[in-house]
Amino acid sequence: RPEREHGLTRRIEYMLWAGAMTQGRIIQTLSDYEEADIQDALGRLVEQERVHRIEGRTVTYEVPRGEFRLYQDNWLARIDGLNNLLGNVVNAVMGRFFFDEKDAFARTLNLRIRPQDLPRLKQLYEEVIWETLKEFDENAKGDPEAQSIDLSILWAPGDIEHKGQQNE
Repeated sequence: RPEREHGLTRRIEYMLWAGAMTQGRIIQTLSDYEEADIQDALGRLVEQERVHRIEGRTVTYEVPRGEFRLYQDNWLARIDGLNNLLGNVVNAVMGRFFFDEKDAFARTLNLRIRPQDLPRLKQLYEEVIWETLKEFDENAKGDPEAQSIDLSILWAPGDIEHKGQQNE
């Protein structure tokens, strides 16, 4: 249950990318969740300023910007991130192997890197990849042909899977 509730905030944010929605519409769309859980998640999102509450004849919710990096260093956030990553992998596999989706793309790169170059790798992500993705998202606003994509970027030492075996 905690894992499911933690992922709820991500689902709500993702829904609001398309446009502002009322709480009632969000509850209707997420019918597999309890209404109280959705209200709590909306409250957390507003408190964290990840979602804005817009007062009017009918209260609506919207995302203040299109780009999000939801990094948090706790176990529930890590599990949610893992679930999101695995969902991206499933979508790529289904698109490439089962639906012949021309826009599904997957590449795995294995290379060697010096320890002193790791900060440059992070800089590449921060200054080039992330900034370019923010630009793409901004350009897509209001474009009826814009589509959502799942993109995952990750790296780790290539021999990390063997570390646990060394301690046995």
